Amino acid sequence: NKKIMIVLGDHVFCSDAKNVFCINLTTDTYVWQYELQFPGYTILSNVYETKISSFLGYYKNHLLIALSNDHVLSISSLTGKLNWQLPNTNNSESIENADHFPSAISFVVYEETGKLFSFSNNRYIEIDIETGAIIMYINEYYKMDNAYKVKFDQNSTGFCKIEDSI
Repeated sequence: NKKIMIVLGDHVFCSDAKNVFCINLTTDTYVWQYELQFPGYTILSNVYETKISSFLGYYKNHLLIALSNDHVLSISSLTGKLNWQLPNTNNSESIENADHFPSAISFVVYEETGKLFSFSNNRYIEIDIETGAIIMYINEYYKMDNAYKVKFDQNSTGFCKIEDSI
C-alpha cells in the first residue's frame, strides 16, 4: 500500500510505512528504494515503531520527509541516499530530551530561500535544505528582549549551547 509523494518527469516517488521508492513510469521499474533504519522510540514508557509520517516537500533533488519519531530526512531524489537527518542522532533516548526540536510534521518548505521552517514552543527553527544546517531562535522567557540565536549543524550529535543574545 504505497502513497504517492510527488511525480517529477517520468519518475514517481512514493512511500509505505518504512520505505521510499522511486519508480520510472516509462519502464515501470524501480530505480531505487530507501529503507528506514531507525530504532523504535519511547514516549511515557510506551515503545513505538518509527514510520514515515508525511512528505514535507521537494527542493533541488531533496525529498523532505517527516518521521513519526520527529526526525526530518532529506533523501536524494537521484540516488535514494540519505543526505541528512535532524535531529542527528540514532539514540531514541535523546529524542525525549530534545524537547526544543518541534514535531517533524510542523515544518514547511519555503522554496524562495531553500529552507524548511517551523514555529514551535516559542521557537523559530530554520533548516537549510541543501546542507541540513539549523538556525534556531529561542525566546525562553516569552519576551522579545530575551531571544537567543542557537546554531546547529548536521554533524552535531547533541544540541549546542546558546551562542549569542540578539
